[in-house]
Amino acid sequence: MKIFRILLGFVFCAEFAHAEIIKVERSAVLGAHGMYVKSQSEIWLADTYNRLNAGSQVYDSSGNVVKHAARGNSIAGIAKHPRQDLYSFCDIAGSQVYWLDSDGNKVRTLTIPQPWNARWTPSGDAMFIVTFGGSVLRVSGESRSDEIIRGLDAPFDIAPVGETSLWVSEQGTPGKGRVCFYDKASSAEAYEKIICNQGVELDNPEGLWPLSDGSVVAVDTSSGTLVKISKDGSTIVLAEDLGVPILVQLMDEGQWAVFTTRSKFGPAVIFGRSKELL
Repeated sequence: MKIFRILLGFVFCAEFAHAEIIKVERSAVLGAHGMYVKSQSEIWLADTYNRLNAGSQVYDSSGNVVKHAARGNSIAGIAKHPRQDLYSFCDIAGSQVYWLDSDGNKVRTLTIPQPWNARWTPSGDAMFIVTFGGSVLRVSGESRSDEIIRGLDAPFDIAPVGETSLWVSEQGTPGKGRVCFYDKASSAEAYEKIICNQGVELDNPEGLWPLSDGSVVAVDTSSGTLVKISKDGSTIVLAEDLGVPILVQLMDEGQWAVFTTRSKFGPAVIFGRSKELL
């Protein structure tokens, strides 16, 4: 299996006339639901439904397994600690979240029922975990695990924008997807839904990435778009014609990376820029 890079001058939208595409061989990624872009020359993809070679694996841009790769029954979300060289991987079927160091050593294991995605808070002192069963947990440094949100409709990803605040994407029923902002009530442990996306309907939102101002970017799998949602709920489209985008990560200077399973070139990681992210 090889992952190779090609530079194309294809216009996906007015914001980026030249997109860099890293095309992924179709058989290599059956349904990646985890991505971490270390650089444009090193991209990790969790092959969530690939159970060959004793479990799912994470590949770099040369098609080799990276040394931080986690094995398990079905690896999904990948995240890097904001201050340390630690990486987390969600094993859905194994009901565990692994923490690995830079040498690939397992330093911590959390037992969480069907974890789908896990993200550290900005300080790195706590972690939010969204489960396949429709709940969000908050795990503190003392390993205390609290269920803070429940009853979500097919949640996919989370994006912490503070120690007690986060965005959650819900796929819901067809045409009823949404991305909502939650924050902790001042006088209780419960979390309140503050606002959801407005102005632009989302059919099937999946991957999220937080911005420093508290807003979030999201990909809508069904419409093939990348959107930005502000804390007041206002939503704008940043890019279109992305095929079936699953995951997104923001880079430096307004650059973003989107993993899509069905672009015009097949499965690929697309790099683009949007002035609204500067």
